[in-house]
Amino acid sequence: MWKSTLPLHAKKPEYIVQEIWSRMTLYNFCEIIATNVVVKQKVGCKYIYQLNYTRAMRICCHFLSIKEEKAPPDVEYLIGHELLPVRSGRTDPRKVKPQSAISFLYRAA
Repeated sequence: MWKSTLPLHAKKPEYIVQEIWSRMTLYNFCEIIATNVVVKQKVGCKYIYQLNYTRAMRICCHFLSIKEEKAPPDVEYLIGHELLPVRSGRTDPRKVKPQSAISFLYRAA
């Protein structure tokens, strides 16, 4: 499965550029699909809900990877069911660990 933290597979500069463009195109496709999904807020719920963009990306990647003989899934319907609550006013801040940069020195050999 495609992940943004994977290193680039190509070694030649023109193929690295091609990989970067393909990832940007995939991101733009997923973002367009996700923005067209309408999130219906239920009355009487404790939280306001938003889309789970991680799951939306995976659903879009699965949609693009299926073969022609299979029926394509309703992507917007599937993404519409992947919701996360927005919890405003949380006292415990998110603990993000910094990631080290991936070096390109192994390609110079």
